Amino acid sequence: MAITRNIDWVELWGVWVVILLGMALMYAILRGKGYSAGAEWMANKDKWVRVYELVEVMAHTSGTGVYVTLKDSGGREVEYKFADLGGSDRLLFDLTYNGILHSVIAGGAKTNPLLHRTLKLPYPESARGANGEHPDPDD
Repeated sequence: MAITRNIDWVELWGVWVVILLGMALMYAILRGKGYSAGAEWMANKDKWVRVYELVEVMAHTSGTGVYVTLKDSGGREVEYKFADLGGSDRLLFDLTYNGILHSVIAGGAKTNPLLHRTLKLPYPESARGANGEHPDPDD
């Protein structure tokens, strides 16, 4: 007794549309944001910076949240959404934050008050006034 299987569904175009839409949705979910980091670098998809050689680290707001822009001594620039990096992968955030902290405190990278508030980043001693206060006008 032979068992036959019905494969007529292969000829139905609607089934293929559902399969392709499902695959596209899985790809969009699984591809992630494209952030990666190493001991001395941070990347967002195809752009990267050396986090211990940052010359400017700025934060700005947009309708969807706070964004941080990193610029290094080689002229490279990366931008990331704080909520994406800060809340997703703790190791990735730690590697990036340590480089930012070093660049700001030891390297004198240019910053703005929003960055210090968002990352809870200390000000370098050189940025403090005679009274020992930092120059954050919003505090």
